[in-house]
Amino acid sequence: MPDSTGGPADLAPDHQDVTWYALAPGEVAARLDVDPARGLTAAQAKQR
Repeated sequence: MPDSTGGPADLAPDHQDVTWYALAPGEVAARLDVDPARGLTAAQAKQR
C-alpha cells in the first residue's frame, strides 16, 4: 500500500484552493459529501 501524507496534492482539484479552516464544520462536511453523524463506510474510506 502506498504511503500517503494526506497533503493538498491528494485532494481533488476542486478542493485544493479551499481555505478549509475558515469554513463552518457543516460546510466542510457538505463539500466533502459526508454526514458527520454517520461518517464514512469502510468502502468510502478506502476509496478516499
